[in-house]
Amino acid sequence: MGPALLVKAAAPRRFSLVIFGLSQVAIDVEPIVGLFRGAAVLHGFSHTLTGATLIALACVLLGRPLCERVLGVLNGRPTPIGTTAAWSGAFVGTYSHLVLDGMMHLDMKPFAPLTDANPILGAMSVLGIYLLCVASAVVGGLALQWRLS
Repeated sequence: MGPALLVKAAAPRRFSLVIFGLSQVAIDVEPIVGLFRGAAVLHGFSHTLTGATLIALACVLLGRPLCERVLGVLNGRPTPIGTTAAWSGAFVGTYSHLVLDGMMHLDMKPFAPLTDANPILGAMSVLGIYLLCVASAVVGGLALQWRLS
């Protein structure tokens, strides 16, 4: 969520944190199920460009109305998520997830079935990825708070 806070601070009306968060959870359903089943490969189809694209589409088409309804109940008033915000949240969510996971997970094949190669594996250390996410959360959170006040 850290990098998403930076994007939200930069473009608050054009980016949905809720849809971004939904896409992050949705893309990791397959690895979570795999963990429980003891699968040898956790990051399969959902962690390919094709899988991430389909998940992003589902988050917009199915998740957006659901999120609007839940937000409406929580806020006590209708809370629409703009079209651009929904699309950007979903695609930034799934594609950034692919990039960050692709740098650290050995079982990822982001361009399958075209190739089993993962050209970004090891591009950044796991600690570096975590620090980047934490730093962007702090900076993005502060920027968003400043922007909203």
